Amino acid sequence: MEEQVFPGHPDVMDADLADDFGTIPRLELMKPLLRRIVDPSRLYPIQSWLEYAVEEPGGKGRGKRTTQARPPWVEA
Repeated sequence: MEEQVFPGHPDVMDADLADDFGTIPRLELMKPLLRRIVDPSRLYPIQSWLEYAVEEPGGKGRGKRTTQARPPWVEA
């Protein structure tokens, strides 16, 4: 993860969005928030948003399940 952090900006990460956050380590995204936010009720929606799996419609057969960067409380 260190190679993805910009020098001088430890809380900014470069990410490839083609996989809808599927390859980004979620714990690394949560660490800066855990240091700054003390109210668990504020952290839970963010964590749910990062872990929420959705089913993407596929061309044939079943859709593909993926982790998407859309909070569970936001309708598709």
